[in-house]
Amino acid sequence: MRVNNVIRVGIVNADSDITAGRKLVLESTGRIALVLDEQHPEGLLEKFENYLIDVLLVDQRLRGMSGVELCEKLTKIKIEQGVETRLMVTAAFGSERLTYDALVAGANAVVTQDQGPRVLIETLYSLNSRKQQQKFEQLKELVSTLGLETKEDPVVQVLIESFDAFEKKLFAEVVLGNSIASVAANNDVAGYRIRKLIQRSMELLKVATLEQLQLRLIQSGENLG
Repeated sequence: MRVNNVIRVGIVNADSDITAGRKLVLESTGRIALVLDEQHPEGLLEKFENYLIDVLLVDQRLRGMSGVELCEKLTKIKIEQGVETRLMVTAAFGSERLTYDALVAGANAVVTQDQGPRVLIETLYSLNSRKQQQKFEQLKELVSTLGLETKEDPVVQVLIESFDAFEKKLFAEVVLGNSIASVAANNDVAGYRIRKLIQRSMELLKVATLEQLQLRLIQSGENLG
């Protein structure tokens, strides 16, 4: 399917009628193929690392666990097995708390039912192209709105202290939301060096997404300036 640039999508939803409706909407684009349809989170956990899925839609209301809890388990598999599937949480209703919890758990985006099929498809396309859905300032505002306090994070401190001045500058620019390509060009450094720096940082912090990394830094209160 990759040859034809078809986006491989999986759906985890306890409601088979919703899944059937979503399949019709997604496949009507001609660019998306539903390659996995699972009602039970346990079944998905058994199959996840063996499926080639570009984007997985995880409904928040599942049997036995929430969609956020499932994302947390899937993220551990992503880190351990090097799975690159992007995770989208779908929900009937949204909230700032749900967005925060989903992003911390390793989801890349949250889409609610009232946003409609167009937003669902556009977000799916965006995730497949590896575009970040939340800006750094939006994440800071989210943490502030929820009244979450910053507290020292020893692992973050160890990470920051391991950088030399130039590495810290590169790291800060990526965390603030600049693309690796733009950071590389602005600092006259090879992109692969920056990618390795970010990869090493994510491995140390045991996170799978840039959003997780950003939230971890925001809540640690570390000054990247």
